Amino acid sequence: MKAEHRLDTLDEVELVMLVEEARIRLDTHQVKCLKPYFVSPRTYSARSGQWQTHVVVFARRGDWALAVADNGPQVVFGRVGDDRTFQAIQRPRSVELAVRVFLASGGPHDI
Repeated sequence: MKAEHRLDTLDEVELVMLVEEARIRLDTHQVKCLKPYFVSPRTYSARSGQWQTHVVVFARRGDWALAVADNGPQVVFGRVGDDRTFQAIQRPRSVELAVRVFLASGGPHDI
């Protein structure tokens, strides 16, 4: 596993802007639970069947990640590949469910 870039103050501002622009609402409890996993936002290409977009990863737990999809206000869960792709994508019905799946990550789950 590669070293992950943790947040500095500028990254924190970028993360807040990313979430706000995507119209994603993380409550205080979710932020507290995710904080150890927040990383400097990075863009990856994502594809799952007919669904194709770019995502911006903002939290990582090993190879598993949470990201904001470029094509709408949606948090997605998946695995970051070595070739800067986002794979094994799941699109939970809610932010709350995405956070729960991520925190229990170790692999994909039925959601």
